[in-house]
Amino acid sequence: MRRNWLIAAMACMIILSFGQANATNVTAKVSPEISPNTVMVGEPFTVDIYMQNDFGELIGASIPLFFYSPDGSITNVTHRNIHGQRIFEWRTQSYTTDSSIFQTATWTGYWLIMKDWFGFSWDGVFPDTINFTGASLTGWPVDAAPVNYINFAYQINNPGTFCIDSCSVPGVTPEGKF
Repeated sequence: MRRNWLIAAMACMIILSFGQANATNVTAKVSPEISPNTVMVGEPFTVDIYMQNDFGELIGASIPLFFYSPDGSITNVTHRNIHGQRIFEWRTQSYTTDSSIFQTATWTGYWLIMKDWFGFSWDGVFPDTINFTGASLTGWPVDAAPVNYINFAYQINNPGTFCIDSCSVPGVTPEGKF
């Protein structure tokens, strides 16, 4: 238990010492699509996160994401285990051994000091909330165009509306509601 509080304290210190990630754009897309922003019910799909840093080299990042159904038509999703990035789950105070999150080698290479996902309600019962925290000495350089750095592997077994938003972080512009 003591180690978990140390991790949380260290994450807070890193975020506070590196500041906000000022001007980045985040766009979410789904694949495969059967029509624009539409996936097949009961079939595996990914939510592909495209990001563009047009601010300048960033040595710290915090990317909080909120997955939900605005009209309540979808109450849960299946996180497909693709043996991706482990997640520190706050409710159980432990790391997962499997994960539905894939990060590119380029993205993980930017964050040499810290590159962790923290799940606050990451159980597939909506709303799901998660946060990426990254810190480095060199960091995330400027992107000329949006780049697909992160994918979430899902399956939804009933029709409805599924959205992804930022958790009100200044400087992050969420787009691409489904």
